[in-house]
Amino acid sequence: MAQRLWARRWAKFQAVGLILPILAACGASTTEDRTIALATVPPPTATATTAPTEVPAATSEPTVAATNPPAATATTEASPTATFTPEQAELERRFRAAVSDAEIAEPSEISDKLTIVDPSNSNLVWDEATGRVLVATWTSWNGYDNLVGQETTTTRETWVTAVPEMQTFCKAYLPTSDVPLTLRLEQLLGLPANNGKNRIVHLWVPAEDLFRPSPDPEITDNIAQLEMPEPSAFPSQQDYEFSRDWFNLQRSFSYDPKNGYPWTRLGYTYDWGNQASEVGLSEFVVWAKTTVKVESVTQNEDYCRP
Repeated sequence: MAQRLWARRWAKFQAVGLILPILAACGASTTEDRTIALATVPPPTATATTAPTEVPAATSEPTVAATNPPAATATTEASPTATFTPEQAELERRFRAAVSDAEIAEPSEISDKLTIVDPSNSNLVWDEATGRVLVATWTSWNGYDNLVGQETTTTRETWVTAVPEMQTFCKAYLPTSDVPLTLRLEQLLGLPANNGKNRIVHLWVPAEDLFRPSPDPEITDNIAQLEMPEPSAFPSQQDYEFSRDWFNLQRSFSYDPKNGYPWTRLGYTYDWGNQASEVGLSEFVVWAKTTVKVESVTQNEDYCRP
């Protein structure tokens, strides 16, 4: 198992043009187009055939063909417009304050209510025949639209949440003129306002190909610690080193003052729209080179209709 996982993760480095010695030394990279549905899957590379997240999921050619989005949109969010209305300026200020706050994770911010991904968790949706769990990613990319009911292979990490958590939240939310539905979802998932996400994609994913974007990547308990476990807690020394380097690289560019995101590193999204608590939804990442099945693609309004 450890050897198989390492082979897949090494393939991921090849897919994005990195190798471990370079990865450990990298201090900059383009910002992921997140969603996490959060997460969202970032669009694929030029050779991909399906998708930061949008926070990631690009897909290499599976048994079907899809149309690639333009390469220019692959990994970055559009820069904010130069001129803001007072309301837009306030949203931007609050989001950037969240990015700054998230950069320093504290013990008091650890949540013991993270979603456990295990067949014993009856709140999740499982395909018992395949051992896959249903997850959601929020995106603006249309590459999944023609893949419903089909399998495809991701070429990048895909940031996701567990079904039905996002839908449960948005069905219960009552939009206001100040905070419409899309803005509230952007806040919940730690995304900037007006980032253009308009569809939620459900994917069947093998549970063993999910991890928490945290120093403590385990998905079968309800807490993500501030520090990385000892190497002995991982399937192999290689898995430990890969997780460490992935985390350090992600951290190196996540908190850019202009283009960063409020990545908590504690297993949940940063909800910058809730004054009572910044704990959003439990977030996960699907490894690159994972075969997934597209269950559905639904527009925001339909997905959240009570």
